Amino acid sequence: MSAVQELLDKKCTMITEAEAPHLFETIKKISAKANHKDAVLHEVYFINPSSGDLYDYLAGCMANGEKNVLILGEKIRKIFNHVSPSDKISEELEAVIAHEAGHARFRDLKSMGSHWMSFGSPLAGLLAGIGATALALHLTNKHGEDKEKQLAELDKIKDDSVNKEDGSMKFFTTAACYLAGAAIGLGGGVQVGKILRHNMEYRADLFSAEVLQNGKPLAKALEKLKEELSKLKEGMPSNSIADFLEGWMHPPIDKRIERLNNWSVA
Repeated sequence: MSAVQELLDKKCTMITEAEAPHLFETIKKISAKANHKDAVLHEVYFINPSSGDLYDYLAGCMANGEKNVLILGEKIRKIFNHVSPSDKISEELEAVIAHEAGHARFRDLKSMGSHWMSFGSPLAGLLAGIGATALALHLTNKHGEDKEKQLAELDKIKDDSVNKEDGSMKFFTTAACYLAGAAIGLGGGVQVGKILRHNMEYRADLFSAEVLQNGKPLAKALEKLKEELSKLKEGMPSNSIADFLEGWMHPPIDKRIERLNNWSVA
């Protein structure tokens, strides 16, 4: 069983078109306007109430095999006045759904669902940092060896104690260089992963605006989410729900709102 299917089975309830006709009508309309085979949301799940769990606030799209699955948390639906499955869809919620369809359209779901963004990018940065350090040390040592040979020709007498001291110093210097290179590489890899994730969100925002021919509905939706974030952040530890909604996973909401409000039909 896939991780997505396990999540759906444990935390979600599947919603049918008979239960939520307005929701499915909206999804079909978005897919038709997008006019792309990948921008189709095949199934809808409502996340079961979980007493403050992160998933209460989640509006997302996941790849479950060949199907794109839209999932909506209880609190995120309440923010957009969609309490019952049969409720009509607000303009803001329609824009949010179009945003999620954008992730499906650009096949972000495979990347977001894999471990690459969380572990692959930092690991690649770590290895790159170590590799760059090894190359730099190799070139430096080669230059140093050539210089030592020149000095040895001038002075044949060497003090063994000085050689041992130089050897110890060289070991610690090399170790420090590798640690510094690894740290710089790891930090760079984390930043690359963050930039890639943020670009996915900006691209999905743009998709929503283009499909609806209006960026303001999603901007209004983000404004409402921003108000909710201000409440969530009070007294909450780091790596909390608020950090998930605006942080490493998602770009600053204010920047997204500004871009959407400045969007215009080409």
